[in-house]
Amino acid sequence: MSKEFSFSAHLTRFFVCAMVLLPILGCSPDAGPPEETSESEVTATENTLGVAPLRFGIGDVETSIEMILTLDSDMDLTNVQVQQALTKNKKLAKVEVRVLKPYPEKMLLTLGFRITNNFAGHAVQVIPHIFLDDKDLPLEGFILGGNTASERPEFTIDIFEHLDTIPSTILVHPELEIKLFLDTDKSEITLETPPTELTQSITKLGNPVRIDFLP
Repeated sequence: MSKEFSFSAHLTRFFVCAMVLLPILGCSPDAGPPEETSESEVTATENTLGVAPLRFGIGDVETSIEMILTLDSDMDLTNVQVQQALTKNKKLAKVEVRVLKPYPEKMLLTLGFRITNNFAGHAVQVIPHIFLDDKDLPLEGFILGGNTASERPEFTIDIFEHLDTIPSTILVHPELEIKLFLDTDKSEITLETPPTELTQSITKLGNPVRIDFLP
């Protein structure tokens, strides 16, 4: 077979294939401009895929209430040695006290509070306790709500009033019973208001104070 005949055969097959393919390609529908998406559809998609806003809860209250148990500022420190330990965030972790003879007439401790956030639209019951080892000393409770960041509750006790004898050592630490009443105004509850199904509760521990009475 000659080279001219081979070339002619190839050329003929090319034109045949082209004639077959062109109608197929020409029948492809025009994609046209992209369909418009309504604003409501976009919003619905974002709400479906997005993260729902966080609900105010008892954890927010717990982290917003700071309490500090220390020796009272009016305490006679003549025979008293005090050492404080702080956390990495410069918050009080614990207090160690050494008391020498003659012992002071009073052993005064103060439990102070700092509220770092407001609880607008919600009410919070707070019942503080001070424990002398295992002996529970409930203190007067208080209600938080609204503009609470300006409030500074404070309690002072003389632990000698609650001891029959002076021990060689004693561990004192505070605890808080906290109850959050969601969507409730501060004026709508008292310390006697019982919790509801929606009430959230938690117990918060404060810094310990170890007191050693040396012989």
